Amino acid sequence: MKLHRRSLLVGSAAAAAGAVANPVAARAAPMASAEPWVDETPVVATRAELEAICDAYCNALVAHDPAQAPFHPDCTFAENDQVLPLGEAAWKTTTRFGSYRHYYADPQHGEVGLVANSYEMGGGCVFVLRLKVDADHRIVEAEQFVSRDPNGAAAYERLGAPDPVWLEPIPPAQRQSHEALAAVSYMYFQALERNDGAGVYPFRPDCERIEHARPTVSQPAVEGYGHSDATTRFVTLPAKEQYELGLMAFVTKIRDRKVLVVDVERGTVLGSAFYDFDGALETINFDDGTVWHLPPYFRTPRSHHANEGFKVINGSFRYVEMTFIEVPFGTRHVFPGKRMTVRLDYTPPRPTPRPVRMATTAGLSSWSPGYDAVTDRIISAMARNSPNELPLAADVRYTENGVPVALGTGNWWTFDGARDWQVHLADPDNQTGGWLGAIDERGLFALMAMRWKLENGLITQIETVTGRPQAPAQGRELATATYTMFWPPLADDVLAAGFEGQAAGFVDRAAERAALDAALSARPMAAQMRRNGNPATDLAGHPASVTRRGSRPWLVDAERGRAIALSLRDNTGVGSFTAPATPGARPDPLSSPWTDLHVRLLQLGESGVSAIEELVARVPYGQGSGWDG
Repeated sequence: MKLHRRSLLVGSAAAAAGAVANPVAARAAPMASAEPWVDETPVVATRAELEAICDAYCNALVAHDPAQAPFHPDCTFAENDQVLPLGEAAWKTTTRFGSYRHYYADPQHGEVGLVANSYEMGGGCVFVLRLKVDADHRIVEAEQFVSRDPNGAAAYERLGAPDPVWLEPIPPAQRQSHEALAAVSYMYFQALERNDGAGVYPFRPDCERIEHARPTVSQPAVEGYGHSDATTRFVTLPAKEQYELGLMAFVTKIRDRKVLVVDVERGTVLGSAFYDFDGALETINFDDGTVWHLPPYFRTPRSHHANEGFKVINGSFRYVEMTFIEVPFGTRHVFPGKRMTVRLDYTPPRPTPRPVRMATTAGLSSWSPGYDAVTDRIISAMARNSPNELPLAADVRYTENGVPVALGTGNWWTFDGARDWQVHLADPDNQTGGWLGAIDERGLFALMAMRWKLENGLITQIETVTGRPQAPAQGRELATATYTMFWPPLADDVLAAGFEGQAAGFVDRAAERAALDAALSARPMAAQMRRNGNPATDLAGHPASVTRRGSRPWLVDAERGRAIALSLRDNTGVGSFTAPATPGARPDPLSSPWTDLHVRLLQLGESGVSAIEELVARVPYGQGSGWDG
């Protein structure tokens, strides 16, 4: 049974339940002499050479010309967890870098990292970069993370440079090995996952932390903390007390942890991991009796890709620098990195249920209790977070917003049920069903499209796209908002008021399959056209900076005269845009690269297409649909 309200006990009460020995202390003990690893491992490139290569990369980025940087012909390039052709995305939009540049260098492994503030078409960004070079100093791997956060860029500009503590070399006799520093960064992520206040938190008393250049430790007054409201004292506490408070319990999983760069000389690490928020946690009970109700943002499944810098002295954290981008739930690394030697997993394995096949597929029709009944059965199983109720094939594949996700996670945690507005589709010839409808998600409105497929009586595919209100019109108060952070807002926000009552305009009327196929390809006009619930006059046109790709029919329901398809729209961010008037202001939404998933449902009437409904969900630039082959 799905928990509709879950609370967590944190703080000293949880700590009393048991203590854990600190494995980092043993690994992080000061060494008696200079680190032998540094002496014995050949240097691929010196610190100065690595930083010069990094600067050449940034200069080439501003010039929009990869030829100005020393790339290997087979270099792999990625931005925001998407593999892209070199020269795409921020290569086309970056106009300059700001004053802040914080380097991490690993001469022995030929890796260099950078945290900086950059600007594209006038909008500020937080920019993180990792490069790997070969013995000839050619870049063989380049991954960058661009967070479109004008406030963060402005804050970094005010900082101007990293705190000097970051740049101070660790005395040779006190340096830790590459492996020990990596282990400390893993310890940080482990302490944060399901933060209950009872873990091991190796913070020095003078530890400082900034998040997108904003100080978040030992602040003089209570203030809002991102989407978290100002009802907690979090930012006024020292770092260790913050973790003992247990506020971060809503970070339900930190997965795919790795290090981007380990800088042994300075005792710094640039770590990386995905923070998953499953949306199921609604309240946290602190040990002082305070009950904190999580803001709506954390009641929907989402992931943050965090890249965090750590200054480590004698095994403890002296400084933490956090940056992050928001990505669709379940997104994975392009470069996986080295696995931890110890598996740390709070989730017990589920027994694999024996699949129960559908009694027959030949008798299923587009009418209940046929394919519609299967669709409703999937919806019911999602509402109870019980995938084992379904006749699933052993190799069933499930995606949410273009990302492969394990059944029972993501929307399965937060989906409370369907509202009245819904449209069913069925394609018996291809044993495929579909659905577009309004849903409840932990008390919040969302719009979901779904496609599923049967083979030999078992469900082999489930594909979903979920759109949630995104635009800042929700209100600039982050405590009450659910919109995605650091992405340009949708032109047509998901409008809850547009999905009240029954789905008007979708009246069953048999049609020829060929006519429906032609309508999907032609992208015609209709008397009733809406995008995310907003009336639209033209669903076919788009700005010059936007291109369409990957169009794929989901299914054709000839008995009802309707069809549904998915396509992708890529915005390059290239064009003429007016720069924001003030630092921190939002730029033109078209001035940054992004990709939209477009699900289009159409209905044929007596004289052609009578109704079109589109669901649009934004994802990182270059992402696919999850079913692109």
